[in-house]
Amino acid sequence: MEASGNGLIGGDPEAGAAPLLQPHNLDAEQSVLGAMMVSLAALDPVLGEARLRGEDFYRGRHATIYAAIQELYERNEPVDALTVAEHLRALGKLEEVGGQDVINSLAATTPVPGNAGHYAQIVKQNSMLRRLLGAAQRIQQSVQAREGEPQDLVEQAEVLLFNVARAEQAGDFSSLEAILDVELSKLDKLASGDAQMTGTPSGFKKLDEITGGFQPGNLVVLAARPAMGKSSLVCNIAENVAWKAKRPVAFFSLEMSETELAHRFIASRARIPSDRLRKGNIQKDWNKVLKAANELADAPLFIDDSSDLSLLDLRAKCRRLHSQQGGLGLVIVDYIQLMRSEDPRAGRVEQVGQMSRGLKILARELEVPVIGISQLSRAPEQRPDKRPILSDLRESGCLAGETRVFLPDSGGWTTMRELAALADPAVVRVLALDEERMKLVPRRLTNAFSTGVKPLYKLRTKLGRTIRATGNHRFRTTGGWHRLDELEVGDSLALPRELPTAPGEATMRGDELARLGQLLRQGINSTVRRAATHKKGQWHVDVSGAAETIRLLQFVGASGAAKRGPANAIIEHLRENAVANTNRDVIPRSAWTTVVKPAMAAAGVSAREMQARIGTAYCGSTLYRANLGRGRGRGRSRGRAAAVAEAVESPVLARLAESDLYWDPVVAIEPDGAEEVFDLTVEGLHNFVADDIVVHNSIEQDADIVSFIYRDEYYNEETERLGEADLIIAKHRNGPIGTVALAFQEQFPKFVNLASSQAYAGEPEAEPGEAA
Repeated sequence: MEASGNGLIGGDPEAGAAPLLQPHNLDAEQSVLGAMMVSLAALDPVLGEARLRGEDFYRGRHATIYAAIQELYERNEPVDALTVAEHLRALGKLEEVGGQDVINSLAATTPVPGNAGHYAQIVKQNSMLRRLLGAAQRIQQSVQAREGEPQDLVEQAEVLLFNVARAEQAGDFSSLEAILDVELSKLDKLASGDAQMTGTPSGFKKLDEITGGFQPGNLVVLAARPAMGKSSLVCNIAENVAWKAKRPVAFFSLEMSETELAHRFIASRARIPSDRLRKGNIQKDWNKVLKAANELADAPLFIDDSSDLSLLDLRAKCRRLHSQQGGLGLVIVDYIQLMRSEDPRAGRVEQVGQMSRGLKILARELEVPVIGISQLSRAPEQRPDKRPILSDLRESGCLAGETRVFLPDSGGWTTMRELAALADPAVVRVLALDEERMKLVPRRLTNAFSTGVKPLYKLRTKLGRTIRATGNHRFRTTGGWHRLDELEVGDSLALPRELPTAPGEATMRGDELARLGQLLRQGINSTVRRAATHKKGQWHVDVSGAAETIRLLQFVGASGAAKRGPANAIIEHLRENAVANTNRDVIPRSAWTTVVKPAMAAAGVSAREMQARIGTAYCGSTLYRANLGRGRGRGRSRGRAAAVAEAVESPVLARLAESDLYWDPVVAIEPDGAEEVFDLTVEGLHNFVADDIVVHNSIEQDADIVSFIYRDEYYNEETERLGEADLIIAKHRNGPIGTVALAFQEQFPKFVNLASSQAYAGEPEAEPGEAA
């Protein structure tokens, strides 16, 4: 059978089951093509209105003919049986579709050319049914093969089914010319006053002037310390978007119940103090309450107050509501840190990072702005100036200015301070850990900046790596990301096993051999010790293991012709005869607890059975006290880890065994003064290599806009700004930053434009969020 896709599905040939035909209607396909060749009026309904695509045709030759018609139409050339046949002949495809007779037959047997749009819809509906059938088949295969956890399979199924429907709206590549044409039309409307903004309006005039409205696909993070009014502000925004702009809003409240939210919306809309509403003291205001309730009932505002909400749940619910409502104007999550992680073994910073990345993906997938509420650290309250800054949002800390960051494109290094001074940090790529594959890959910077003066600690590892960081900075261990102030001596940190170097000859002289910095920066894992008895405080560098010794000799070389010969001979000997079996390049024993034991439990494998599978005699708990990488007789240092991974069916351990990481124990952590510190944001992966250690950065980088609420009266009783609040736009990926002054009507509670603050003591003349 001829078809543009799989013609047959289902059935088991060995069992004698008959295969099933995919949904199709060849008569409709032939009628569409024939109508387009006999009537010029049939072209627009098919190409423009129905937006029929070549892949919508079941029969392959019909798709080829349709593509020829499209090409003629786009060239403004005549479309008829003769021109289509000639175009196919020029392409060498005429015989492929059956020749001139087939083209003539299509044109001659069209029922009613005026019905071409209806025929096209029949073709599209069958195409959608085939995609739906294919998605169902893929879901069935995934479930039968148990390709993931049940929750993951549900998520994958929903994505597949959502994409079936979304394919009708999905676009293809757009030329810059076409994009500019659309944007110029938008700008012309804005300039002429025919349009107010390009995104979803917040209802707050100054905020919308800065943002142009919340843009589709954007993640907006709104953060503040407790009692600043985060929930009140997002309730006001939700009310403005749903009631005034009439755009559907999905409001996920993990902190307040739907009853509490209903009271807030009624109090805000009716301008009744919330405590009176809560106590039922509204006899005199009953008409206002009814009016507010009736107005709000017409607003497309949908509330979910599930207190145990995961990212998978949230995304699934948004997709369904998006489909039901024909699109969403805004999604609100109150708040990010209360969401449940699907990965309980991950550290909290890892979990929150997953949440922020997931919300950004959701925003782009549905082309809707997402507002995520976040708590701030206590840092603002510890400063004389209590106004929040970007570093207060961060789940990770900051690094000293002299911290060296590896640049994979050049094989060189630069400092955090130098990166922060760049006009455009995005021209720089750093080395980051892809945790899905446990491989180090280049990633572009998105920001580099100072975060103020903070206390620092100096961390030192067994190999001599040192790094100066704040106590809340995160480091990668086998158990996930952990703060520096949570680490203990003996904990193993992730280091690059090897760093790519720039091409060219080494420049070290023989008398520089023992210099710590150069060796460590070239990925040569070594133990460094100070020779205390030496008059000049000499350093000794101990390098062991074939791979490390070869790398040392290749990079450093030897001074003089007499020494270069022996050095090359050593390299050759090691390559031919040495078997790598270093006991330093291992998976730390902590992985038994964090990775192996959970995998054994999930696979139902006992300790005795696991040891039998890897070919060792049962030795009780002895194996648990050993490092995983010591695999004697396997020809490589991580052989045991790979064998154990296979035995307990652990893909996590398998990735560790084949990772780009070296695990180096901490030997000291001590206070080291206070000074200006810096942080980076990295595209996609949230981490980078600094001072030869893999370090984490913030959740802020996923956000397109980061804003903070600050009320001076909360901290300063003598303030002249009673009843006022600042909405600080601290980050705006595609626009300006600044501060929006708002009035805060605490008794309702409600934020309004500052120009409406005369309404503070009574009912305003302006609508919520509008200037009076």
